[in-house]
Amino acid sequence: MIVSLRKISHISMRASDLTEEHFPLEVEYVPAGAPEVIRLQMKGYKYWRP
Repeated sequence: MIVSLRKISHISMRASDLTEEHFPLEVEYVPAGAPEVIRLQMKGYKYWRP
């Protein structure tokens, strides 16, 4: 099963000079991307970057 998670980190948003208004409502905001990837991998998710 493939699951597409729509998340963005506040760090990436700041680095790209973006705000929440730039994203659709279904996006979930997380403080930092790396810890979120690790948390999801520990739950059994796999990280696949196309």
